[in-house]
Amino acid sequence: MDNLPNELISNIISYLDIKSAKQISFTSKKLRTLALQRMWSKPRFNRHNKDMDFVQQISRFPIREIHTRQLSCCSWLELVAMLPHLKLLHIDTVNYYEKAVTAQQSQLRFITQLPVVVNTNAFKMTNNGEIMQLYECMKSINVERMIINHDCFRYTQHRWTFDQFKMFADKFSISFLVVDCIFVNEENVEDFIRTVAHLGKCKVVLKEPIYEDGSYLYTLKDIELMVKLNIRVTKIESRSLRIENDVPTLLKFADLFRQMKYLKDISFGHGDFEKGNLPPMEKLIDLPFTTISTWNFAVEKWNIKSMVDILHRMKYLKEFSIETNYDVNYKLSVEEFSWFKTLPVNLVYLEALDLTKVNIPEFREIMKGMRIKTVDYFEENFEDADFEIDIKYYGPIGDEYSTV
Repeated sequence: MDNLPNELISNIISYLDIKSAKQISFTSKKLRTLALQRMWSKPRFNRHNKDMDFVQQISRFPIREIHTRQLSCCSWLELVAMLPHLKLLHIDTVNYYEKAVTAQQSQLRFITQLPVVVNTNAFKMTNNGEIMQLYECMKSINVERMIINHDCFRYTQHRWTFDQFKMFADKFSISFLVVDCIFVNEENVEDFIRTVAHLGKCKVVLKEPIYEDGSYLYTLKDIELMVKLNIRVTKIESRSLRIENDVPTLLKFADLFRQMKYLKDISFGHGDFEKGNLPPMEKLIDLPFTTISTWNFAVEKWNIKSMVDILHRMKYLKEFSIETNYDVNYKLSVEEFSWFKTLPVNLVYLEALDLTKVNIPEFREIMKGMRIKTVDYFEENFEDADFEIDIKYYGPIGDEYSTV
């Protein structure tokens, strides 16, 4: 492969994933040099122990794109200055719960040459004036696209009006939209949906409303229109829909979901359905549920095997949580818990298990054969137990698993 022209090798490497590019880099000096371009063009970092010295060290690599949340030790302008190969800057917040960036907000207007992707979750927007300030600032710089994803429940941000959303939509390319960021109601919902349809390839998320009061829930008619206009809805949370604990209505929504060719993720929230009126999961197996919980099943002795069978048939499932359903309060035996061993269980609440001083070692051995990220419990629920709870962690750092 070393004998091939550099341009051809680079082209081949560009189709590889990061792991494969890294493996090729060990085969020769020439391939290492060319593979570095693939490995470092769009690096991903966690935030732990990243400082200015780290940024200085990586500045020699051909980094083309970077997210500001990954290197929050630097200001936006410092990142632009320190990474000479940078071709695109993603401006986004550090994490979901952190306050919106306010100290750096004024820096945006000075990033005039470099194309940027603007995430609205990185900006303080508590009033119309601050929203207009962001709009005017974005008009003066090179915005490649924008992502509307701010967290409306925080005191630093709030929902945009439909007119404000349309103002941005008319001026900028929007590639991602969380609908709860916009104030939608019965009067403007159709105009809103049609405006979203004109955004072209914009990915849309129907997220659970943050505010219970004044939040619009999408109806069957609304979803029908989204299907008709071929809107790229990629994720739906059930609490964004007007299901009203009615299973027949849910099944009608499910028929529409099957027509949404871009839909990749559906989720139910806790308490979406009342005891005795739970969703018939056996009729929803073909839908892209990536995360689900025991809350969505009637967890009783007679149907545990049936539940496990349904979960095995859900081909999109990535994470399953075993949680305590206090409506039923059934606890899994050691044998029943073992049936979940081949499922992607990521969370276990110990209250959901029939723990005793004698069988804890058996539960522990089963957990060790799984990849459970979190084992949790409420101390007061075990105050009268004749044993103590001790959570153990094992596995590589950054990819640790839990057991009891």
